[in-house]
Amino acid sequence: MPLVKVELLKGKSAEYKKAVLDGIHSALVEAYKIPDYDRNQRLYELERDNFELPNTKTEQYTFIEITAFKGRSLEAKKNLYSGYRKAHEQRAC
Repeated sequence: MPLVKVELLKGKSAEYKKAVLDGIHSALVEAYKIPDYDRNQRLYELERDNFELPNTKTEQYTFIEITAFKGRSLEAKKNLYSGYRKAHEQRAC
């Protein structure tokens, strides 16, 4: 059961937040082969004063932390990352 923590700047729409969580979950189901019902995610919206960003990042910066049991192959981890990137790119179009 991977645990997901997402931090982003306050002000995103409910649809945007749902799409982020759905994209992460879909990538976990595909890459880590977890059951679809195994969804344990938290989303934190932070005020700008509480979310320090490097000058090279935009207001769209999102911090995603996934805690999972040891034993996932490097390939599974790469698939997780690429699966989320694909979901995110589709959402951005």
